[in-house]
Amino acid sequence: MTIAWTHADTHVNKSEIGSAINSSRTLLYAAQRASGDSGAGQASVLVYKPVGLIQAYNWSEQKQVEMIFELGSDIPYLVPGRTTGQLGLTRMLLHTTDIINVLYDSIKTQSNSGFFSSLKQITDPINLMFVAFKLNSAEYISRIFEECWITARNESISAGQVVVAENVNILYTNVGPMTNTLIAQTDSN
Repeated sequence: MTIAWTHADTHVNKSEIGSAINSSRTLLYAAQRASGDSGAGQASVLVYKPVGLIQAYNWSEQKQVEMIFELGSDIPYLVPGRTTGQLGLTRMLLHTTDIINVLYDSIKTQSNSGFFSSLKQITDPINLMFVAFKLNSAEYISRIFEECWITARNESISAGQVVVAENVNILYTNVGPMTNTLIAQTDSN
């Protein structure tokens, strides 16, 4: 028996609802604020600060898997190892604040209460949050990237460019589960 597929006028996955698909215009990236800086007096609620002008977001994970064989057999064993991950962010460079200072606004130390000019000044990790809003809705899901460290930062400009973008590469230790828990927010940068 042959079933004709009407690809021109039907979706392959008929159970998918279009409004459940996340749009890039509904994504938000945020950095953890300093403890005690919730503004609402609630110590149990983590307060995140939206990071504006993000142009690109890239998340990748790698899992070590070693393939081993035994003498006398062609069938392999797959042995899983550690999983690591990294993030990449691109943001438009502003005259007043660069991406490092926006992300690390939550961590100001006694020795550096103002402006970070180099990665070597950063001595603490931060948590980052990815939030995906459902189209035309206030519903969202969020994912926390824990103990993030910026490992590389770059910016470039050429004579023909109008705006300058800056990029950061970030390593993290763990990814929290997707949740729809309450997020406290402050003003964006």
